Amino acid sequence: MHGIYPAAVITAVVAALAWGALLKQLADPADRRWLLLLVVLGLPLSVTAFYAMRLPLRAVVAQVLGDETAAMTAYRLCEAPLTEEPAKLAPLLTLLIPAFRGRLTRRNVVPVTLALGLGFGIGEIFLVAQFVAASGKHGDLPIYAFGGFFNERLIVCMTHAGFTVWSLLALQRSMRLLPFGLLAAMALHFAANFPIFLMNIEFGGISSGTWAVLVQVWILLFLVGTAAKLTYLHFGPEEFARLFWGRARCPSCQTIYQRPLFMALNWGVKRYERCPACKHWHWIDARDNVAPTELLHDGSKSNPSQD
Repeated sequence: MHGIYPAAVITAVVAALAWGALLKQLADPADRRWLLLLVVLGLPLSVTAFYAMRLPLRAVVAQVLGDETAAMTAYRLCEAPLTEEPAKLAPLLTLLIPAFRGRLTRRNVVPVTLALGLGFGIGEIFLVAQFVAASGKHGDLPIYAFGGFFNERLIVCMTHAGFTVWSLLALQRSMRLLPFGLLAAMALHFAANFPIFLMNIEFGGISSGTWAVLVQVWILLFLVGTAAKLTYLHFGPEEFARLFWGRARCPSCQTIYQRPLFMALNWGVKRYERCPACKHWHWIDARDNVAPTELLHDGSKSNPSQD
């Protein structure tokens, strides 16, 4: 068996555990069953978008533009955004079911988009694995040689949500705004994919190996930007600032302290960190951060020496 397949299974499991844990943290308990349904419904959509939408549409467009023309090249750059962004929204047809009607609200837009991105992204892991196996290359490589595949596919599960959130923000406000949200999602998707085209043509005389590194950096930047954007959209400006620059109250000694930038383990919106006063380690939920001016339980200000 080609080594890409067990690598794909491991990647899918890690993606489900990592991004699924974040989704559970952000979601209201009442929405969790519906969000799980969205993830499950999204699993086959990558394959469906490719074989039922992308390839048939490509054949039609090629007859008009020609197979090897500049116009066809430009079209192929737009294929993924044009077909995948509408496909990712298909699970939202569950909103037509009476039990789920009205479930999409401004409060849960980010959890919903995470569910859609996760389901679509996990399905895409196996689609890409199929492409790698069908290429006839790398079949003799061990499973640990597919680290690049693992990292990229894990990141893409999140960046898919970063594209689709604009469609959901528009849809939540008005069905009439959905085309504008879709257009924004497609544009962002195109921007994320464009450096791959530059790598394939070795743009600027830069070797494909160097471009591969640049593409990985670009993808990481998109991940950071997506995480920051979704956090901001979910929590709002004040809570967003508090998440990153607020202080925590120690569950043991009740001391308010400045949260450490390092020496902490992040898990979604939770961090395992050490209180500088009592020296105990605790899981602290970033949503429980306190404002810098908040008072201690006895009415005194937090100790400046602990800032």
